[in-house]
Amino acid sequence: MKDTQALSIRPMEFADLLQDRTSELHRKAERTGAIAHILRGKAGIETYGLYLRNLLPAYEQLEVSLTQRANEIPFKGIAVPALRRSMSIAADLREMYGVSWRDRLPVLPASATYASRIADAAVGDGSRLLAHAYVRYLGDLNGGQILKRVLAKSLGLSSAALTFYDFDDIVELESFRTSYRSAIGGAALAFDEQDRILEEACTAFRHNIELSVEVQEFAEATA
Repeated sequence: MKDTQALSIRPMEFADLLQDRTSELHRKAERTGAIAHILRGKAGIETYGLYLRNLLPAYEQLEVSLTQRANEIPFKGIAVPALRRSMSIAADLREMYGVSWRDRLPVLPASATYASRIADAAVGDGSRLLAHAYVRYLGDLNGGQILKRVLAKSLGLSSAALTFYDFDDIVELESFRTSYRSAIGGAALAFDEQDRILEEACTAFRHNIELSVEVQEFAEATA
């Protein structure tokens, strides 16, 4: 049986719960490690490239996991092909570093741990995947657009190196953000134990923070 609370709230209200539960961690993520330097326009291209490289395994795992569940009713509005970012990340890294980008940029332990956590979230009913879709994709649709402008200015990157932030198959970005947020809330309410999804969203932010810190420390150590 579903939680009593879940039966009395609407999809957007659950999305609000996700935002409220993760707000402090969200702020910390923006003020910590490599992402803080990137947002302030203080990161060099090597730091940004390393950060992007280490996000890639998480996206690859998330996309594989969501695709495997794309025909399940709760995930039909979540596994949206237009949101997939892994190919764009790889294209941006090729643009910045050439075909040898995989050799030049190492995968750090925090990156592998983050991807492993997403794989674990796919086990069972897969409900915890919703938390990772919330953190990653809604982050890209919102703050990612700010990052694009900052990176273009601070690093002088061309549009060909910033395709990670482009959603060419989405016509109205603002309305899509709203509908996707509602879709995550609606999908969450189809499952038992919504608290697991809320806690997983916090865990996802913690993994992002750990990855960001490790990237910054590595970049400083090898500068």
